[in-house]
Amino acid sequence: MIYKQIAFVDDPEIGEIGGIGIFDDSEFLGVICGCCGGFIEAEDVLSYRIYSDWMNISEEIMGE
Repeated sequence: MIYKQIAFVDDPEIGEIGGIGIFDDSEFLGVICGCCGGFIEAEDVLSYRIYSDWMNISEEIMGE
């Protein structure tokens, strides 16, 4: 398993949220939400982007 910090959208009304993406080689399996801590399956994620470096995602987590 490979873990990468990502920004993702699972609800267009909420917008982008930070979290930890889980990958098996290059396949995206899902994300641990930085806001609620829940696991969201890959098929429920509308889009995601991988951060090139670890970022401070406090604003996404705190909803600011």
